[in-house]
Amino acid sequence: MRDILEQLAKEHNGALTYQWMIDAGITKRQIRGFLADKSLEKVARGIYYHKDYLEDNMLIYQMENSNVIFSHESAAFLHGLTDRFPRKFSITTHQNKHLNSAENMSIFYVKKDILNMGRIETADDAGNRLITYDRERTVCDLIRSKARIELQVYNETIQNYFKSKTNLNVLSMYATQLGIKEEVKDIVYLMISCSR
Repeated sequence: MRDILEQLAKEHNGALTYQWMIDAGITKRQIRGFLADKSLEKVARGIYYHKDYLEDNMLIYQMENSNVIFSHESAAFLHGLTDRFPRKFSITTHQNKHLNSAENMSIFYVKKDILNMGRIETADDAGNRLITYDRERTVCDLIRSKARIELQVYNETIQNYFKSKTNLNVLSMYATQLGIKEEVKDIVYLMISCSR
């Protein structure tokens, strides 16, 4: 069974769920044995990490909570719009959603009808696939929540977004749906005039 465990760990970059192991034919007793010999470490309810891999806290949190999307500063970091690793992970979820272990999180609640607007999957530095927002939604979220965002991250993200490939049509569409069209329009004019 150890070879099955090693293969599963390789396929999932070290992160394993209890159910994946059971489905692969590893018994409860064998899982307890892997925990006892330190081949596995339990990192959350039903989630384990193989000893040969570094834990990815963003991935663990995502596996633990459905309907959360990495947003704001976390999304800006994932897109390379800021080089500052977030002190707290920023996530967005729908209103009235209960979250597991929400400490060290900046949580933003939105209506269900806009939760998935701009939702994409991207790889983090460890190569794990994370659910986040695209660059345009990230910029809109930062503008919309400016009072809760660290000023340096805000400025760096906005400047880097406009220095790189932009999609102003999508940005405008999101801004309209989020009720911040005028604020976004002012920033677009400012950034375009500064670049001339």
